Amino acid sequence: MNKCPPPPPPPATASVSTTFIMSSLSCFDLVVYGATPGGIACAVRAAREGLTVSLVSVFPHLGGMLTSGLGLYDANYTGERAPLVTEVFQRILAHYEAVDGRESENYRLCQTNQTFEPHVAEKVLTEMVAGEPRISVFKGWQVTGVETSGRTITGILIEEMHGKERLRLQARAFVDTSYEGDLLAAAGAPYRVGRESRTEYGEPHAGRIFTRYDESPDGPRYPYEALHGFIKLKPFDLCTGRIFPGSTGEGDNAIQAYNFRIFLTRDPANRAPIPKPEAYSRENYLGLLQSENESLNIPYPVKSKWLVDDIRSFKFRNHRTMPNRKISWNHGSFTGQNHEYPEADWSKRREILERHKRHELGLLWFLQNDPDVPEEVRARACELGLARDEFTDNGNFPWEIYVREARRLCGRAVFTELDASLAAGIQRTPPHSDSIGITDWMMDSHECRTERQPGSAYDGAILLSELSRPAHIPFRCLLPPDLDNLLVPVCLSATHVGWGCIRLEPTWIHVSESAAWACVLAQRRQEMPAQIPVEELQRLLLSRGVMISFFNDFDMRHDAPWGEAVQFFAARGFFPTYNADADQPLDEASAVLWIQELAGLLAGKSQPLTLARQLAAVRATASKIDPLSFATQLCEALGASASADWIPAELASSSKPLTRGDACRIMYRAMNAQRSECRAVPAS
Repeated sequence: MNKCPPPPPPPATASVSTTFIMSSLSCFDLVVYGATPGGIACAVRAAREGLTVSLVSVFPHLGGMLTSGLGLYDANYTGERAPLVTEVFQRILAHYEAVDGRESENYRLCQTNQTFEPHVAEKVLTEMVAGEPRISVFKGWQVTGVETSGRTITGILIEEMHGKERLRLQARAFVDTSYEGDLLAAAGAPYRVGRESRTEYGEPHAGRIFTRYDESPDGPRYPYEALHGFIKLKPFDLCTGRIFPGSTGEGDNAIQAYNFRIFLTRDPANRAPIPKPEAYSRENYLGLLQSENESLNIPYPVKSKWLVDDIRSFKFRNHRTMPNRKISWNHGSFTGQNHEYPEADWSKRREILERHKRHELGLLWFLQNDPDVPEEVRARACELGLARDEFTDNGNFPWEIYVREARRLCGRAVFTELDASLAAGIQRTPPHSDSIGITDWMMDSHECRTERQPGSAYDGAILLSELSRPAHIPFRCLLPPDLDNLLVPVCLSATHVGWGCIRLEPTWIHVSESAAWACVLAQRRQEMPAQIPVEELQRLLLSRGVMISFFNDFDMRHDAPWGEAVQFFAARGFFPTYNADADQPLDEASAVLWIQELAGLLAGKSQPLTLARQLAAVRATASKIDPLSFATQLCEALGASASADWIPAELASSSKPLTRGDACRIMYRAMNAQRSECRAVPAS
């Protein structure tokens, strides 16, 4: 461990109680708080690059929701986007190959559906952490205080969840990868809980909203472009349809519902009975047996699909999508009962979790045993039981609840619904020049409050499958406004609606790996993470296989020499669609705009969205341009004296038309040569 300077006197909130024992000081290059998949990715990447890392987990098991019942990679994009996103899944797939063989159904289901069992995910993630000797793991610890000096966190105090020991951890950088955002809150970073109003950011689906899903009877079909191959995403089978009266767009403190992802099985040899929970009351579930009108004004805290649809039409998830005949139960939402959770202490949170557990087991018990439940529904429900080989030290019940939303950082930029929607005048979402990752999921929210209109779902349910598109995630969204060595890649800065396309584990792994690289670069430069030049960070990410811009026609497996440059300039508005067309000739009209914008970039006058709109509107000319002519014009625009080093050797003597990809290569080299230092991300 590194030697740390003496810490400043702790603030009052970090004072050491006499009932606790303070251990000796522990010093690291990086402290990662939260052993979620994103936290593990951050810790592993940093450790592999030579940093000493402390990984702190509130829970005794590592892996967050991947090991607590989620059971799949929630991703609409299956291309290669970041090394650790790929590695985690490939290790899971390798497990099924080793245990069951490549020709087995389990291997096929995992490979095709990206589904897996929690105990397999835990094995993989635990092994990844154990394989890095530079990582020190603290299981069963929570943050109780933060020490700061100016804009810098100097240390944090952690406390045993079920003991009396306290420990001070010091580091150069800190990353909050918890689902709750407990470290950012303890550090005094501004955050938000709840929903913005429709008017605050001009988001059409913000605030109070009543909708109903359109479900495709013919299988996945949203968005249209994905169904017909115009965008490289998997289509989805649900989409928000009608918006009902009463959707005022008012903001409030409501967050989307939680539930445990109970792992069930139909396999009699592996099936444990559903226990009847304490204080069970069938009255909580009678809405399932009532007509929609009968239940309309009764706030049953269940998923409103149970109330709007006839119970006889309910279909349990098909076990043929999951290895070993298992089901990740996702129908036990306890709507409206989690609003205190984000800001509660762990004592209060445990009470909330226990109520959720009783509610969810009670629902399953009701479906299996209540005499008024239709016989055919009871029969289907009785086929299911808890998987005996999952969560074996917890009564086969998940360790963690699905915290779909808690605190959200108020950072140096805010990701909104508009950032994940097509921008006016172009065929992609707004470009962000400090992008360090992408979204691929649709904006969605589970229900927030137990109020509905005739025919609608409960307030807050949205699934914007047709409107959402892959988006840039700005580095500024990870940065608190007043702290320079804290990064928040999980509870990052986003509105409630924008959050919907970020809150997925593959996205969090991706962004958390980028956060690790930011800490690595900061360590190398002896700077705070918020002070590093974002262009240098992006070049590092791209050189290490981390995607910062989405394209249909290539991903990070593509070894073309123009790949990094195209990604880089896409974040700056040089591509108004999701097609790079990198092998196509660059026309002169576009070349003029590209050269002008590069000169503006170097002068600090970047306008990515304006450029993208200009390029979308320009009429492509028939005349093309050769590499030397392009470099010469670029040299003149930049006021540079020579351009020979900018042209790759294989293009230097070519008279063939310059391709779009090779033009990006030349600009990438020119920019690197002209820029001795990049500007750091601004502090506000």
